[in-house]
Amino acid sequence: MHRLTEFAIRWPRLTVLIALVVSAVSALAAARVPINAGAYAYIGKDHQAVRDLEGFIERFGGGYPVVIAWSCGRPGDPCRSVFDDPSLLMAERVGDELRASPWVSRVSSPAHTPLLVATPDGILAHRFVMDGVVDSSPFLAKQATTDENWVGALVSRDARVGALVVEMPTTNITKQFALIDEIERRLNRERERGFVFALSGSPWVEAALYRGTARTTQVVGATTGLLIALCIAVFLRSWQSVVGVLLCIAMGSACAVGLLPLLGWVRNPITTAAPTLVLVMGVADAIHFLTSYWEIRRLSVDRKFALAAAARETQWPCVMTTLTNVAGLVSFLGTPSPAIGQFGAIAAVGVTSCLILTFSVLPALLVLLPDSPASALTETDRWDAILLRVVNFPLSSPVPVLGAILAVTVLCGFGLTRLEVDPSALRAFKPSDPTRQAIEWVSANLKPLEGVEIELVAPRPITDPEVFRSLRDVEARLRSAVAPDRVRSIATILDSAGRALVGQPADPANAGDILGMILLTDGGAVEPWVSLDLQRVRISMDAGSMKVGQRRRLLEAVTEELDRLPLGWSHTVTGPTVLHLAIDGAIETTARQSVIASTILVSILVMIFLRSVRWGALAMIPNLVPLVILFGLMGLWGIPIEGGSVVVAPIAIGIAVDDTIHILHHYARARRSGIGSVEAVREATRHCGRAVVTTSCALVLGFLAMTISEFQSVANIGVLSAAAITAAAVSELLVLPALLSLFSRLRHGNGST
Repeated sequence: MHRLTEFAIRWPRLTVLIALVVSAVSALAAARVPINAGAYAYIGKDHQAVRDLEGFIERFGGGYPVVIAWSCGRPGDPCRSVFDDPSLLMAERVGDELRASPWVSRVSSPAHTPLLVATPDGILAHRFVMDGVVDSSPFLAKQATTDENWVGALVSRDARVGALVVEMPTTNITKQFALIDEIERRLNRERERGFVFALSGSPWVEAALYRGTARTTQVVGATTGLLIALCIAVFLRSWQSVVGVLLCIAMGSACAVGLLPLLGWVRNPITTAAPTLVLVMGVADAIHFLTSYWEIRRLSVDRKFALAAAARETQWPCVMTTLTNVAGLVSFLGTPSPAIGQFGAIAAVGVTSCLILTFSVLPALLVLLPDSPASALTETDRWDAILLRVVNFPLSSPVPVLGAILAVTVLCGFGLTRLEVDPSALRAFKPSDPTRQAIEWVSANLKPLEGVEIELVAPRPITDPEVFRSLRDVEARLRSAVAPDRVRSIATILDSAGRALVGQPADPANAGDILGMILLTDGGAVEPWVSLDLQRVRISMDAGSMKVGQRRRLLEAVTEELDRLPLGWSHTVTGPTVLHLAIDGAIETTARQSVIASTILVSILVMIFLRSVRWGALAMIPNLVPLVILFGLMGLWGIPIEGGSVVVAPIAIGIAVDDTIHILHHYARARRSGIGSVEAVREATRHCGRAVVTTSCALVLGFLAMTISEFQSVANIGVLSAAAITAAAVSELLVLPALLSLFSRLRHGNGST
């Protein structure tokens, strides 16, 4: 790396120009990358759960809807009831416009969906709006609010909330975004008429999550840069250092996102956050380089000589710390989540780019910019006295220090028992976020959208009495697994028609006749529930928002009941709940594998660098303490492992070991020069302590900047990472010296450590 620095010192303008061109090209190329989100991002479009849902949607058209809910009866609403003329006409206008969209397979609403009504002549499929004319009555409205197929799906029981259910023919995220844009354009015209809408459904949540992440990343990135600049200015007292560091980490972030088009990857909510993370992680090497540079400047007034000397002194520790960071990030590559794996690769490239830029662009800028004032040169003396006072305590009293740290670690360890996985998309939003409030309002007034979709393939048409009897049996068993009013199928529609016609639900003897009457009247009433050959049947179960354990238990119960179907039947279980359970599994596996892999990789690298298994194991002790504290705090604070927080632990491992490597590198060098072990600890801490404190403050402030994000998942990354870095800094300045002191005392009889 020092050769790179020497080139930059000799050709500073050329060095900066090359870096600017590469960064600009990378940023421009990344801006054209398509986007991805949801299941496509977390488990991939070829995952079995995705393929099952795509096939189900292709056959039945439902299972992945956007729900547009509106209110009536509140002050300012243009309607008192969903069945008022303004409400029904609005639903017809919006529904007709959306049905013309190529991204929509079906639209259901109080205006479009037929209400089955018994008449002396049989069954009538009544529509409340026909060709712009409203045909409503209190009797029909009351029947709609008691019909099991309408209540909770299209209208609330009190008729104060209505719903347009827009079903897509695919889970493709690009088409989802196009549909959301079209929905918003349509609704804006109705908002001018006074209607208030709230949207819900997986496609809407995924679109809001991605777009919000992209928007908040810019704000968080800018705030992070400002806080890092403030930290460097306070600790190093040099505006030249501030400019150099900010430019380096900005270029490193640009190089990171340039990997997307190069490998044919797409942007998603996880990879979108990678540049901000690179801004934070990439600052460490630059601070260590600058700290060494200013210390050497006290002995030499020549900037170029000091820059070259600083490069020689810090190159190997910086290379090794970058490798440990990269090891923590590449541990994501073997996980089952494509989005998290791509995030690891992108961030690893960004951190590596920051290392290269630190030893090239940073010294080039320090040569080109005016020299710093004397305060930047003399500030080191004040730090020496402070750091020596700090390190003397663990050196003189190692046992109390280690005992106190152990007590804190054990206390936080109790939180591990409360740690859980819950990557629910709704948890990504803060409670005050309008998107989350809208989703919760819809869920409070209508049936939950989270659900299980079951496709049954019967050996004969369901008009066969024996086939219908089997269908009723499995449906009854499924109702016992969830709330009875949350299971719907073609039998539910036939029951409703049967009650209207003969005063009792459909039975195997008359089910075929009732279905025939409905098909003759309006086949659209049963189209979402049965195939044309009447052998494929859909059963929908509204499951509500569930945690991982609840989802698994529900799926186990459903599978157990379906396995009891008679010979000749087959089934496929799919839907949002199954899809989310697949994502749950991918997140859980990622968390487990990445922590184990990153710990092993980092440990091996530290042992190689220190050329000792014993010293490598000793060096990992103060870095595993922050990890236990991190997971313990997540359990104690009730923060689950989800798509955002799952990346924190491997990153924390890689960052925490950085300062250990720098301190032990200087400790070993001091020992080789003949200095005693205790004094070597003081010398290493004095030499590296300022960089440790500065780096830690910059990292903590950078991560805390994420808390301003409108997304809870991004804020969680910031809080957890800041807590881990703080624990790591305390561990480096207290635990590591205490361990070295205790180790020295135990080996005192052998003469050396």
